[in-house]
Amino acid sequence: MVRTRPDLQYFLPRDYQIELLDKASKKNTIVQLGTGSGKTFIAVLLLKEYGIQMFAPLDNGGKRAFFVVEKVNLVEQQAKHIEIHTSFKVGQVHGQTSNDLWKSKADCDKFMKEHHVIVITAQCLLDFINHAYVKIQDSCVMIFDECHHALGSKHPYRLIMAEYKKLKKEGHSVPRVLGLTASLIKEKVAPTKLEEQLNRLEAVMDCVIETASDLVSLSKYGAKPYEAIVVCRDFDVQNLSLPSYQYLIEVLSNTEQFVNTSTVFHPDLDLDPRRVIRDSLKTTRAVFRQLGPWAAWKTSQMWEKELAKIMKAQVLPDKALMFLNLAKTSILTFKRLLEPEMRKIKSIVQLRPFIPHRVDRLFEVFEMFRPEFQKENMRKSKMIKMESSCSSSSEDNNIEEPLEKKGKYRHSPAFRGMKKLRGFEKN
Repeated sequence: MVRTRPDLQYFLPRDYQIELLDKASKKNTIVQLGTGSGKTFIAVLLLKEYGIQMFAPLDNGGKRAFFVVEKVNLVEQQAKHIEIHTSFKVGQVHGQTSNDLWKSKADCDKFMKEHHVIVITAQCLLDFINHAYVKIQDSCVMIFDECHHALGSKHPYRLIMAEYKKLKKEGHSVPRVLGLTASLIKEKVAPTKLEEQLNRLEAVMDCVIETASDLVSLSKYGAKPYEAIVVCRDFDVQNLSLPSYQYLIEVLSNTEQFVNTSTVFHPDLDLDPRRVIRDSLKTTRAVFRQLGPWAAWKTSQMWEKELAKIMKAQVLPDKALMFLNLAKTSILTFKRLLEPEMRKIKSIVQLRPFIPHRVDRLFEVFEMFRPEFQKENMRKSKMIKMESSCSSSSEDNNIEEPLEKKGKYRHSPAFRGMKKLRGFEKN
């Protein structure tokens, strides 16, 4: 295809991208590749395959391509990616920009004529199809980003594909479908159910799942996160100036045990409020054990309000109200036992004794990714390199050598911060 813009970027596709492009050109395909492996570039290459149809005017039998995304923030990102690599005119449509297109079908038709590829949120495309502003059979390619969301029963991806399969069954000309995903499933699935889930995804998307045949070659690309072990001290609540740890736990556990063993609610005849009661008691206890007294104090405040809201929201039987009052009293007792010490906390320094060390370390890790922190470490890194290059002694020259051998991530500000963080364990 002739390139008409001098600012276009050209990248030589990798072998596995050519392999998957060939499969996607011949049949509807779901491409499964890891993050950073170039799934979107395969979509760009597929769009180029249908360039002749897309450059032709709509009135003369031309077609359009839809790149469908789930979230608004992805519309601009994917549109820019396509514009960089192709000569297509790319339109962007989402809830905040589609008002003009809804004025009349003529305005929508004009927009379609002016653009070759339309990057659009799934809900907007579904609305256009349902109101007959857009016809699926007028497109040559439909690309679904993060297509595993189609497994949701009412997700727009699924509803769009239901309309697609209906047209296909009626004998209409339908576009090529390409699904992109790094994860083929969207929730926890037992190993025995995995094949069933994958078959469901293929059926919903009317596609065949494909990935690279050369996994060794594929492993060279994609995101390669730096992993570090951050050592943390155990959190001992009993050493804090609080009421007995065991007593605080028993306040919640005894109530939960009573609620679980009670048989006063008939499963078919009574309104049983015990599910929300169990949630309130279990959550508060788990937060206390894992995140410390301050977080548990805040959680107890939330549950106190939630239980009061449930009791006021509807007319409840006396039995249900009694159980809800019991749970609320237990939560309130737990909160008031913690309150004298927790109310004294006015700063991060005062908070630290009441949160686990691992939470404190997590805050330190987050701190490393602040732009200000990274800029400061980048500045220090440049100064160290300049001093190293100016020095002729072998001792100075070896300062950076071990880091260079450990890979490119070792020079990042976040890594230098992580090294500093790991040193904290000695304090």
